[in-house]
Amino acid sequence: MNTLTPTQVAYPGAAVLRTILQTVAGVILGAASVVAVVAVLAPQFLEAVAVILPPEWLAWATGAVATIGALAGAFARIMAIPGVNAWLTKVQLGAAGKHEA
Repeated sequence: MNTLTPTQVAYPGAAVLRTILQTVAGVILGAASVVAVVAVLAPQFLEAVAVILPPEWLAWATGAVATIGALAGAFARIMAIPGVNAWLTKVQLGAAGKHEA
């Protein structure tokens, strides 16, 4: 049996950065899509929300996206620990090593 180290375990920093990037991009694109759909289907809703939101809402939203990205990165780093990956492999959720072709 050939046991190769998964890239997530061998290079946890890269796994963390990839996870942060994909999470932040997903949150931004998802939120933008929702706002675009609401703007088309119910523009009066966005106008009403704009009246309610404090002027600092963009800073809060940016902080929320950054927090979500940081948490996702932390979980990616934890999951890249060899012992955690070994346990995840036992429950069919571990990162597998690349097999040579």
